[in-house]
Amino acid sequence: MSYEHFPKDLMTDFFLSDRKLAEIAIEALVGKEPGILSIILKKLAELNVRLLGVNFTLRDDNRYIFLFLDITQSPIKLEKICEELRKREGVLKVKFKENPYPGYILEVFGFPTTITMGNMRALIIPSYFFSEMLKEMYEKMSSGGEAIAFYEGVFMGETVFEIFPVKTSLKDTIKLLTLLYKAYGWGIMELVEFNLLLKKIVIRIYDNFESSIYKKTVNESRCHFTRGIITGLTRRLFNREVRVIEEKCRAKGDPYCEFIVKIL
Repeated sequence: MSYEHFPKDLMTDFFLSDRKLAEIAIEALVGKEPGILSIILKKLAELNVRLLGVNFTLRDDNRYIFLFLDITQSPIKLEKICEELRKREGVLKVKFKENPYPGYILEVFGFPTTITMGNMRALIIPSYFFSEMLKEMYEKMSSGGEAIAFYEGVFMGETVFEIFPVKTSLKDTIKLLTLLYKAYGWGIMELVEFNLLLKKIVIRIYDNFESSIYKKTVNESRCHFTRGIITGLTRRLFNREVRVIEEKCRAKGDPYCEFIVKIL
């Protein structure tokens, strides 16, 4: 199954040269009818405010809306803009920050960052840093580093499976988990083969974060952390021990990373 992909930027900071930027954070009740976000955006458009980014979070009966805004062309001050927003029905709180540094703004009101509807705290770490850390660990600690990464991956895979809210058929569940891997931004994972008679599964990952760091090809597969994740996920899925081998790896010059899962 393939999908068309679009860029997705997390709202952490923003730079737009020579513009007057601001952040507004809004707490609002979930209304009887949908539309609180559209109402707020319509009001901002009326005030000649340009939307640069938005994050929308639901918690119980409340909605939390974080906005990056360009207020350069707005005829009224940021305080007045917030006063207008506070008048909207269902709006409980409005916080704002106009950044003193021209053209640059940092997100300051949202903490902690979470995923899975608040069930798991998340850290935003650039992929390069994490991939480089694993690469250095493999090179300096050899098989010891590989083992550490693998077992940490197993722990992560098992933990993710335990909190995963959808448990359907074995094949459909693993398909959903491959989409979750992509949603986390780690790589484009797909299920290539699912054969319970042979007790074999083949999983392929394009643009996997762990192998993306290798600019020169190496002789061995390098996605030990990823192999651990797949081990943890499939072990919990089948409630059986599994053995996972990475037969293809971009670090070796292959076009993708491919893992063979054998159900024991």
